[in-house]
Amino acid sequence: MKYLFKVGIVVSLWWTSSQTVAEPWLANRFAQNCAGCHAPGRKNLPPPRRRCTLSCQGCHVNPNGSGMRSFYGKWNEDVFLRSYLANSTQKKKPLPYRQQPYAKASWKKRKSVAIQKGMPIKWSRIEEVPEELYDRRDRLEFVNSKTLSEFYHQIPEGDPLRQTERTKIDGGADLRWQINQYDVSVQTSPTDTTSIDGFHSFLMSAAFGLRYRPFHKGLHFVIEGQYLGSPAVEKKFENFFDPLSRKSAYVLVDDLPYNTYVMSGVYRPIFGYVNPDHTNLAQQVIAQALTDSPRSYSLAYQAVTVGGSPNVPFANISVLGSELGAAKNESNNGFVINTGGRFVSAGFSFTYSFWKSSKKKESEKSAVSMHDLGVGASYGRVTGNVNLTLLSKDVENDYFGRGAVISYDFYTRLWKQLYLHTAFVDVNTAVSLRPGSAEQLQAGLRWFVSPGVDLSLGVNQEEEITQQVDAVTQNKITSKNLLHSQFHVYF
Repeated sequence: MKYLFKVGIVVSLWWTSSQTVAEPWLANRFAQNCAGCHAPGRKNLPPPRRRCTLSCQGCHVNPNGSGMRSFYGKWNEDVFLRSYLANSTQKKKPLPYRQQPYAKASWKKRKSVAIQKGMPIKWSRIEEVPEELYDRRDRLEFVNSKTLSEFYHQIPEGDPLRQTERTKIDGGADLRWQINQYDVSVQTSPTDTTSIDGFHSFLMSAAFGLRYRPFHKGLHFVIEGQYLGSPAVEKKFENFFDPLSRKSAYVLVDDLPYNTYVMSGVYRPIFGYVNPDHTNLAQQVIAQALTDSPRSYSLAYQAVTVGGSPNVPFANISVLGSELGAAKNESNNGFVINTGGRFVSAGFSFTYSFWKSSKKKESEKSAVSMHDLGVGASYGRVTGNVNLTLLSKDVENDYFGRGAVISYDFYTRLWKQLYLHTAFVDVNTAVSLRPGSAEQLQAGLRWFVSPGVDLSLGVNQEEEITQQVDAVTQNKITSKNLLHSQFHVYF
């Protein structure tokens, strides 16, 4: 009865809460909806000048994903990733291309003002316009514009491209509140079991970002900061800013031929399928390999990245320097490779990532190697990803651990932008990559209510079995049950 009462509290609080961050599943989810990134309809440009992509840079400033969203990402949030309009001043969904005024006017009659202004977008009076009307049935992507004037003719006023090219300074922020009901039991023998339970409601994180582009495009100076809260921290005002830290700071040069880019600074390069939930077992194992902790909230590296995403394929390579964050290590070095493709017409993606890094301090010599192979697809109302991750960690004079993680992650659209989220993770070692096993089942609801508001409520059941093989390990079964809710507002 006590547990049910607390469950009721969490359920009631959920309706005032939300969450959202960088999530590749959304690229597959909106792959067939061209208006999910920009105003409907558009002729193409020759391959060297094309910028259409479903890589992370399709929605985010950082090509590695996460952090600030670009004007394209904000367009998707405002127009499609919501169930309701927050107020009458916000945009309805645009009409399909053939019903737009710029689809009917001759560009030759308007080429003198096409680049400077552009016709306005015509918005729908009926909010629920079927997404099928925004696919590529007009076949314009196979038609190259002969001139820039012709290309810009089909880019109306208010399109993300026009916003991008007229803005030098932009930014974003998000705030997440987390509410947890949990219980944990640890069994070390058939007769020895310890259990604890608790309830947490706290500010989990607050992040902000600022981008400056002195030439409107091509050159970006970006800085992002974050506050990381904890239920264990005493809630005194003078302690509030103690966990405030830099998330990333980098210089990005993009808009190069074939949609290539170069960036350098402090950030975390992408690896595998990015799951924003830090309690996800696959993310815990990756964090453990990199930081000796199942949490990696503030992990970042001094890095240089070169990459590109000309339409379907994408690839990048990052050279890693010092590890920053909670576990700083100046001797860290390595590299990360990502490649794959996201197909617009099929809503299908495949990715491969390889990570290799090492730390050479005398007191903590170690080497980490990771591979990740993933496939994703969107069919009907279901969008899913399946990933296989192989990891190994060699700690000199201590241990050598290796493991395999297989992850299943599915979103099923129930109504408008309300989703049923289910995930399963299976690991053939303990989280620490020592002998054992672990598995996790997650299920819940995710509701994108209005632009910048996303609610989530879910259950998380996890079991880890460890085996005693040396003086620092023991035979143990750890079971965790978590009922969680998150509140996230963002802009």
